[in-house]
Amino acid sequence: MSSEHPFGAANAVTTIREYDHADGRLARVLVPKSGARFQKPRGLRFGPDARLYCVARDEVVGFDFETGECLGAVARLPRLNGQAVLFFP
Repeated sequence: MSSEHPFGAANAVTTIREYDHADGRLARVLVPKSGARFQKPRGLRFGPDARLYCVARDEVVGFDFETGECLGAVARLPRLNGQAVLFFP
């Protein structure tokens, strides 16, 4: 799940929120590093390296899911607007 506030604003603060599957409570919030232009996130996927990747408007941002650390933009492409991430061997 992701949250963007204020929605659609150029300076929106965007995070990924993890919720507990048992009770639905917020478990933690993953926050991108400064410098990552993490706007309008869409697709979330775990990579073969067990890291979490999220496609945003202009980039793909990686997270170490175990620690919650943001790895920053792992790929940048203006107007990417991706909907999903796909990994090939």
